[in-house]
Amino acid sequence: MDTQPGMAQVPPRALSRNAVVLGMALLLGCMAFFVIDVIVDIVEHGLSRTPYGASELVHLVFEILAVGGLSYAALTLRAYLRLSRAEAARSKETIQMLRGNFDAVLREKFDEWGLTAAERDVTLLIIRGLSGAEIAAARNTAQGTIKAQSTSIFRKIGVGSKTELMSAIIDEFLDARPRPEPLAEGARGDLASVLRGARALACSDMFFSRMDNLLLPQPAPHMGHGWESKRSALPREDGVVVALGQPGRLDEIVLDTQHVKGNHPEAARGEGRYGPGAEPWALTRSDAWRS
Repeated sequence: MDTQPGMAQVPPRALSRNAVVLGMALLLGCMAFFVIDVIVDIVEHGLSRTPYGASELVHLVFEILAVGGLSYAALTLRAYLRLSRAEAARSKETIQMLRGNFDAVLREKFDEWGLTAAERDVTLLIIRGLSGAEIAAARNTAQGTIKAQSTSIFRKIGVGSKTELMSAIIDEFLDARPRPEPLAEGARGDLASVLRGARALACSDMFFSRMDNLLLPQPAPHMGHGWESKRSALPREDGVVVALGQPGRLDEIVLDTQHVKGNHPEAARGEGRYGPGAEPWALTRSDAWRS
C-alpha cells in the first residue's frame, strides 16, 4: 500500500484502542451534558415554583431517559472492555502454553527419532519453510551436505518429502497431551483444564455437544460450547468422568450454567478417586469413588 511522504502508518490495534477511548469520552460527555441540563431544569422550576407544561414535562422525561440510556451504555462498554482484556490475557496464556508444548513435543520426537544436533537444526529450518539453498546459506555449508542430512532425516522419521515431514510433526503435536509446568505445592490452578493435561474420559451421552468442551480454558460464548446431553422428561442422572491434569486437593468444583435457561440441573454431586492408568470403562464401573 502506497503512503504519502511524511505520513506514518498507525497500527490497526492502536486505531481501535483510540477509537474506543474517543467513543467513551464522547459518551461520558453527552451523559454529563444531559445530567447538567436535567439538574438545571429541575432547579429553575423549583426556585421559580413554575409548574411544568405538557411539552416541558415530555422534554424532561426524554432527557432523563437519555441519561439512563447513556449510563447503561457506558457501563456496558466498560464491562465489555474488561471482558476483552481478560479474554486477551487468557488467549496469551493459551498461546504461551501451546508454544511450550510444541517445543516439548519436538524435543521428545527428536530424541525418539535419534536425530543428531545438526539434523535437528536442519529439521527446524525445514519446518520454517526454508529451501535447501537457504538452509545451506544459513548454516554456511554446502547444499550437498544439506541434501544428505535431509535424506538422513527423512529416513529416520520414515517420510519421503518435506510435506510428509510437516504432516508427521503436526500429527505428533495434535496427538500429544499438553505438557504445562506443574503447579507448585500449595499453588491454586485449574486441574480440569485441557492446558493442564486434563482429559474427558466418558459421559452419559453427548447428544448435543461434546464433553471435551468442559475442559476448555475460555468461557463458553453460548450453550453449544459446553457439554449438553440428551433431554429427558423422566428423572435421570447425567455424569462425566474427567481425568485431572495432575494429582491435587480439590478446593472447589465450578459448574457454569450461565447459558442454560430453564433446563439446568437442580443439584450436582462430585466424586473422586485416585486411579492412574485405569481404563475409562473400569472407572465407570468402579465402587472406589468418594463424594
